[in-house]
Amino acid sequence: ISGRDTYPIGLKRVSPASATAKACDAWRKAAQDGSGAASSASPAAASTDVVVVPRDWEAMPSGPAGGLVPARGPPADVLTWGELQAEMERILQAGARSIGREIEEAKAAAAASANERADKLAHDLVEVREDFQKMRELVAENERQRQGLEHRMSELENNLLEIRGSLRVTYTGMHQLAGECGVTTTIPANPDEFSLTSSLAELATAMEEIPSKHAARIGDETSNGIYTWACHVLACVRLAHPDLDLLRILDQGAANDACKGMMEEVSDLGESVLPLFEG
Repeated sequence: ISGRDTYPIGLKRVSPASATAKACDAWRKAAQDGSGAASSASPAAASTDVVVVPRDWEAMPSGPAGGLVPARGPPADVLTWGELQAEMERILQAGARSIGREIEEAKAAAAASANERADKLAHDLVEVREDFQKMRELVAENERQRQGLEHRMSELENNLLEIRGSLRVTYTGMHQLAGECGVTTTIPANPDEFSLTSSLAELATAMEEIPSKHAARIGDETSNGIYTWACHVLACVRLAHPDLDLLRILDQGAANDACKGMMEEVSDLGESVLPLFEG
């Protein structure tokens, strides 16, 4: 067996990437265990778990495994333990920086979202306060209107009581006057303002007829009194002078203008005779 792909018995070719991955796992495990063996061990001791054999190394066909010698000098892609640690540290730092950037970006996004929500909540709070202030003003205005209406209703109630009392007094007075004038009316048992108003209207309608009836009655009484008085005077004259022609005397007196003057002279006599007819 010969060629560049020939390896000693018990060894196999491992690529640099695979070796790096395995070394990272071993380093991480050692760091987690806390034994510190990886940091205190020498590169030769630490490299016993992972053997990196590049293609530039060739094995002697007839020699033992320990006879491996580089065919072309030191390979350029062989990593020492220190370089591997440095590379791992660089990778971890790069990952930490990437994670830190992501965390900062997430924090910034969360802060921006929180600020946006806070601004929106503050704006909504301002609107709610404005609406609340408007509602308070409306409530205060409604309260003022309610108090004004209550005051007005109290005034109207007092006025209604005064009107009701005035109606009672007026109705009682008119009822008495109507009775004196000969108009018969009845007072409601439990009068209120409506029944009093209705009864008062009926009473006023009935009393509107009183003047005309009273005037007619006065006219009749006056006419009857004059007639009775004239008859009494004529009777007295007849008794005193039975031989007089009263009818001729009355006709002459009506035709004589001096009758008016004579009436003024006998007016005193008429006043003295008037009590006789009043009885």
